[in-house]
Amino acid sequence: MTVPANYENPNPNVIISENLYEFLCLGSKASYIGLEELSYENGELSLLKSVDYAEFLSNEQIELLNILSDEFLLHPWSVLEERISCLQSKYLDLLQLRDQEKYFDEMSALRREGYFQEVGSNETVLIGLYQSESESYDDCPPT
Repeated sequence: MTVPANYENPNPNVIISENLYEFLCLGSKASYIGLEELSYENGELSLLKSVDYAEFLSNEQIELLNILSDEFLLHPWSVLEERISCLQSKYLDLLQLRDQEKYFDEMSALRREGYFQEVGSNETVLIGLYQSESESYDDCPPT
């Protein structure tokens, strides 16, 4: 995950999961809007650790999270900081980023051409990594 709004951080990128299931579990109670807090040194992580739904969620949002949780057997992470720390040490050095100035220029051009539609004041980019079922998760604490 890249959080451009955290421009003061020399590396605003955070590896937030090894697979889609783990990502879905991470936001299963707090929703996915609070994930950007993981990129801030003093980010508010209590929402992501909670087994209760975030107070700011509407009934409709909670219903949708319930459907996702029931369908995919999602559960909130129990070891948030340890897992994120392990994922950073395991994968962050493998992340290959484009020249940021060139990237933002390209994104601005695509936005002007109508390829993107703004949905809010912040943008979050999710970078997914694929791991085959035969690979082991042994070296990181389970979620």
